Amino acid sequence: MAAATGGGGPPRGGSLVFLAQGRSAMKRSIAMGVGICLVALAGLSFQDRRGREADAAGPVTEAPRAGAVLTVGSISRTQKEEVATFQPFADYLAGRLKAAGIARGRVLVATSMREMADLMKKREVDIFIDSPFPIAVVGELSGARPFLRRWKKGMVEYHSVIFVRRESGIETVQDLKGKMVAFDERFSTSGYLLPKATLKKAGLTLTEYANPAAKVSSNHVGYVFTNDEENTMFWVLRKRVAAGVLSDGDFTELAKERIGELKVLLRTVTVPRHVVSHRADLSPGLLAAVEDVLVNMDRDAEGRQALARFQKTTKFDRFPQGAEAAFQPIRELVRLIETDLGE
Repeated sequence: MAAATGGGGPPRGGSLVFLAQGRSAMKRSIAMGVGICLVALAGLSFQDRRGREADAAGPVTEAPRAGAVLTVGSISRTQKEEVATFQPFADYLAGRLKAAGIARGRVLVATSMREMADLMKKREVDIFIDSPFPIAVVGELSGARPFLRRWKKGMVEYHSVIFVRRESGIETVQDLKGKMVAFDERFSTSGYLLPKATLKKAGLTLTEYANPAAKVSSNHVGYVFTNDEENTMFWVLRKRVAAGVLSDGDFTELAKERIGELKVLLRTVTVPRHVVSHRADLSPGLLAAVEDVLVNMDRDAEGRQALARFQKTTKFDRFPQGAEAAFQPIRELVRLIETDLGE
């Protein structure tokens, strides 16, 4: 299979670092770094790794010193925009964590999942907020553990849809053989990782192309990256590709009055919209304080205002059946594409 491969960190002195996935469009420069991160996962067993960690004596934890900095971060190429998005959230959290030794909030913008995982292993990243597939990937690389859900834009869960033009003659995903599919970005759960794993589970072989007009082998499904949800919809409607992939919400929003021209071939499993994870050796006291602040943000006016400014977040809450149960199907899907991560 073909693949595109190819992409510092804050001062370490007592910083509490949050990394949160922004929805910025990271184009091909960031795709190189994400590719390296994914290659590192190929062939690894999630359960074996977790078993080795469970057998260990346990990580040494360290509480933050008084006056520590709370750093909220994101992965993006557009640093100024990300800082503007996350700084109010960082300020709110820092203000509510003074009793835990946090003095102020700061925003850090990283460039790749590999960098994020490395920062977490070095104790320079404490909390990471993202969609579930990157959470699983970074967790495997760093030992980070999911513990809360984020209701981003009011959504607690979502799924991907694979769609085609209604008049295309394509009836099932098996009919995609020899045709081109448009994915969004390499790090996107709903726009790439989840639907790709779902197509693999259906027994299809996927091959990446740089040009949407390329001729695809009759027994393969070709795919290209559009790097933007609107591009994906536009390419399907303009017949540049046979099929596209979007989250269910984006599909409805972007199709608008032309939704009658489209047909959904497949809907993936439903997964959490966004997830909060923490580094493996975060001190229990600090973790409890962070969790308490986050799950109570929607219960007072100031917290609700901070949530609304943070990409229209509704609230944070705990997984009803536990994080491990919620992530089991996600890890199974990630394993389906491990052999393709070096493509």
